[in-house]
Amino acid sequence: MTRRTLIPGHKLGISNINTLYTMELQAANMITTLKTPRDAVYNTVDALDNIIDARKGSYAKRSASESEDTSTEREANDLLDNQHGIGNLASYCRKREDLVGREGALAFDWLCTQNASEYEIEADRIFQVLKHNDRVNIYDTEPRRVGYDGQKHPRFPGDHFLGNRPIIDRTDLFKITQKMPKGAHLHIHFNACLPPETLINIAKKIDRMFITSDLPLLGHDNFINYKMCEIQFSILSPEKERPGNLFEESYQQGERRTMKFQDFIRDFPHHFTECSVDEWLSRKLEFQEEETHNSLQTWRG
Repeated sequence: MTRRTLIPGHKLGISNINTLYTMELQAANMITTLKTPRDAVYNTVDALDNIIDARKGSYAKRSASESEDTSTEREANDLLDNQHGIGNLASYCRKREDLVGREGALAFDWLCTQNASEYEIEADRIFQVLKHNDRVNIYDTEPRRVGYDGQKHPRFPGDHFLGNRPIIDRTDLFKITQKMPKGAHLHIHFNACLPPETLINIAKKIDRMFITSDLPLLGHDNFINYKMCEIQFSILSPEKERPGNLFEESYQQGERRTMKFQDFIRDFPHHFTECSVDEWLSRKLEFQEEETHNSLQTWRG
């Protein structure tokens, strides 16, 4: 997939990325191509050093003369280091700066920052200010969440999205991004881009819309099946119907008998009164934070 930049002055093209990718593969494999099974173990540090050198060598922003000046300066600094040792403060600061710079070259956004135009640099500066202000003015002022054994946890931008969503809606960063030009989804699911109430209202108007459940919706055990069931929607032709009533004892677990959605909407209030049918369906369609991030939750559920 390729992306087209809308900001003038951007210097990084697709051909540059492809060239760099090839160079990094060559750099990372430089050691392994010379090895036999009996040779030394693969050296990750050396491989990363090769990638860093490839990146810095191909995409340095400095001109050739600036690079030459920098090289001469580095040689002079190395000479001072040999004379005074690492104990010298200036030597330590130089070596640390070089180490931090080399580490930064491994970052996923290094190419973007190295080739950024003035517009992009200024846009990033504004975003960083907004992020700081949102953290101080919104996240830091939110009441702490009470967790295990009464422990109180501060709110912060990097917390789970489902827990932070009501806060995100109030941030300046979110308000700005709402007004930005949008790209395009190559693939998106209908039920992932619309609010639950919109989907429910659309489904109500479809005559051949059916609903099924893996459990009968009965009032036993404090309506536990209403919490535990998994519902599914389907648009079916007459020959694919397998009629059933989700609210009856005869509705067999796991059979997925079909009930017209319009009939389900009509009958629901006669069997469950804790909330409206729309509210119940919305909760079924959305992931809740406790459901997603519970300490017992795994990839299997």
